[in-house]
Amino acid sequence: MSYLDRLAEVDYVPTKEDVLHARVRTNGVVETQFSPLGESKRGGEVYRLYDVGGQRNERRKWIHLFEGVNAVIFCAAVRE
Repeated sequence: MSYLDRLAEVDYVPTKEDVLHARVRTNGVVETQFSPLGESKRGGEVYRLYDVGGQRNERRKWIHLFEGVNAVIFCAAVRE
């Protein structure tokens, strides 16, 4: 059975591998805010994680996010 046949089945349920290979193109900027937990929490710090589109035409939307930052941490999928 081909992948296409399996995906087209009425009772299709994605496998873990299907989910890992799924890709959704990021459009614009998606911001997630979080704070440190526990006793290490310092003075109400808030961290912001931005998921940004990497395509050339998306870059102008996020370059301003670098203004006033103290650190930049890049996250990437291990398998890509």
